[in-house]
Amino acid sequence: IFLSDEIVARDSPSAELFLQGPLHVEELEIRTRGLSSEKSLVLAVPIAAGKYPVVIFLHGYVPLRNKFYYDLLQQVASHGYIAVAPLLYDSTGWDATEEMIETAAIADWLPKGLHLHFPQHLKEVIPDFDRVAIAGHRRGGKVAFGVTLGLVSQTSLKFSAIAAFDPVDGTGDCQNPPPLLTYTNNSFHLKMPALIVGTGLGSKRSLLLPACAPERLGHEEFFIESPAPSYHFVAYDYGVNDILNSDLVWLSCLLCRCRIPSGPMRRFAAGVLVAFLRSAMGENGEALKDILENPGVAPVRLEPPQYKLVPDVPAPAPVPEPEAPPPEPELQMLLQSGIDDHLFNFAF
Repeated sequence: IFLSDEIVARDSPSAELFLQGPLHVEELEIRTRGLSSEKSLVLAVPIAAGKYPVVIFLHGYVPLRNKFYYDLLQQVASHGYIAVAPLLYDSTGWDATEEMIETAAIADWLPKGLHLHFPQHLKEVIPDFDRVAIAGHRRGGKVAFGVTLGLVSQTSLKFSAIAAFDPVDGTGDCQNPPPLLTYTNNSFHLKMPALIVGTGLGSKRSLLLPACAPERLGHEEFFIESPAPSYHFVAYDYGVNDILNSDLVWLSCLLCRCRIPSGPMRRFAAGVLVAFLRSAMGENGEALKDILENPGVAPVRLEPPQYKLVPDVPAPAPVPEPEAPPPEPELQMLLQSGIDDHLFNFAF
């Protein structure tokens, strides 16, 4: 039995995350004025005054665009986050180097320029740049990892967490430049928790096109190479584009294997992201723990979740106090002489 909008497992700390949150959200579209390559940003912003963590979300490869994820981002924002989705390109080639460079530049711009573009009625909504996550879909997932790892460009913004939805490092059997995967366990030198979400249909070809998320280039390998703490969820019955807006089902199914309706997958993706962010940013890890232990609470059928946790570091063994060095020979003779005199006097 899976979660639905009508029946909610009220005793589950994660169930409410798969539905719209308590906060009203407004959509904004601004531009990164001042950057050499000006970009359009789509935002989902809670309208209630307060300080909110920031989630940067990177869209997938052509023809996907930042606006195609607003339904997902709106649900995330309704639980207390400011979601920022840049449009990285209208058309591009196989090489993702430029996207990594531009994403790093956008990340550096956000603390200086984002809040300045908020309308007057949202001036009391404050982005918390001490708690920033970066996430991405498909090629955007690769770009997110590349930026976090400093593969081609560094950013001064410190990330608290990274998430990727069906990330891919190439097409067919080939990695695209710059190559990211090394095919070595725990090879990503991450300094933050990682969430990897995959789909069961992503590795299967459609009627006309090859698989959108090839196995050796997709979510399984990204999880293998992510060190602890990292988490891996796979929605067995869905495809890679089923997290797109509800009015884009035709596009989802045209490009890749899909499932209709796609709403449950979108709700799951938003909910597990919020649960992960709460844990990664030190708010509350109960919801993420609940999904790991009770995957049936999700609105989609999940393969058994995988995770890597940082092992408890045993307390260091007590250092024994160094033994006192033996006395010098002359002192030893004096001490022994004193002991002998004492024994002599005691005896007589």
